[in-house]
Amino acid sequence: MSGRAAMSSSRRSRRLMDRPTLRRSRAGAGSASEQFGMDRSNGLRQSGWDNVIQAIEILLTTRYFERVLREYVGSPVPALLGELANVQTVIRFQWSVAAVILLFEPRLTPTRISPLTLDRAGASAWVIEGIYRPRAHLGDFTPAGTVSLRLGQAGGQLIVTSS
Repeated sequence: MSGRAAMSSSRRSRRLMDRPTLRRSRAGAGSASEQFGMDRSNGLRQSGWDNVIQAIEILLTTRYFERVLREYVGSPVPALLGELANVQTVIRFQWSVAAVILLFEPRLTPTRISPLTLDRAGASAWVIEGIYRPRAHLGDFTPAGTVSLRLGQAGGQLIVTSS
């Protein structure tokens, strides 16, 4: 290595060592473990369990290729709505809900998806039970407890609420 190259290399490393370490200010930023989003109904900041509920509702009501930038995000649930209420459709619905949550929402691991009500006309209500892991999006799969969601419909819309 020539003397000139060695000198420029040592200058460069000295400059890098003299730089101050940049740290993000945590004042007003919330916990680093929380994932923040925006509430669809009022535009306010949202985090924690409320953000998980909204994410699941969005996932279950979005068809594949409906989004412009993330075509792969969606579920087969909207295509199943309106089909005959028979055993095959119920099983496909349960499978679809479980697969979508497992694929796209790491903070909830579903353990049971069971129907509350199911009539011949196709109106139904479901309970999704699972394990809530608030830091799973960061790779920490420590459970915070078990939770349950109620999945139903109101006015032709799919509604997800905490039960």
